[in-house]
Amino acid sequence: MRIALALMLGLAACGGASPCERADAVACVDDRAITVAAAREHLTPATPELGRAALPDPTARAVEAAIRVELFAAEARRRGLPDGGGPAARRVATLHRALIADERARQRLGPEHIDDATAAAFYARTPGRVSKVSAAMVSAIYADDAATAEALYAAAVGKDEAAFAALARERSRDPSAASGGDLGVIDDDHAPIELVRAVTALREPGALVGPTRLADGRYVIVRASEVAVRPEPIAVVAPRVKQYLAREAEVQALDALAAQLAQRHRVQRFPTRFAAVAGGAP
Repeated sequence: MRIALALMLGLAACGGASPCERADAVACVDDRAITVAAAREHLTPATPELGRAALPDPTARAVEAAIRVELFAAEARRRGLPDGGGPAARRVATLHRALIADERARQRLGPEHIDDATAAAFYARTPGRVSKVSAAMVSAIYADDAATAEALYAAAVGKDEAAFAALARERSRDPSAASGGDLGVIDDDHAPIELVRAVTALREPGALVGPTRLADGRYVIVRASEVAVRPEPIAVVAPRVKQYLAREAEVQALDALAAQLAQRHRVQRFPTRFAAVAGGAP
């Protein structure tokens, strides 16, 4: 017992505390600290999320991205993938890339693995995903506050045109409610710029976007009724379709892998330190 206590005291005296106890640690994966500097590398401007009226916290997103990098690096080590040597941060980055490449190969995620028939069928169903949308007819539901707008978005998910129109007639805070929220084709010269930008995200009939805050303080949820797409020959668009499908498959596969790895490892987050990622005090 005395020997063990002496060893513990000796480790503490020599700086043997857990890396997770570092003052600049914003998270920890097992015994590997994720520092403010590491998370800051993933800091990007906040972007809207479907169903949320407020922009998400970019610092929290940066921390989650850094956690994912560390989880992937840990899995790469388990698989015996090379780290390339050099400083610790460089090794983690190399392992992260190696794990993604290994997963692509294991699951055959590249565009070369998508056949012509699959690409042609996808383009026939949803051409707006890869070709230019020339016009969109839309309906909308307006709300006076963020909480109501988020609840209305959740209620609108999965509704067909008739059900969305009924919801708009019942709940929308706009004169367009009388016509089931029908706004027709959005005109850049007459519609609010926030609405114009929201509509550009609609790529196929039935798609929803919002809640988007307008200059008058209201929030709007927009649904595409019809989408006109500039047609392209399948021979021309097929490579883009395959790239799109491969990218979507890769995102899904890597998200699923990240969720699995998060269950296998001990992940800690220290939210009180997140502000430091954006330059605030630790």
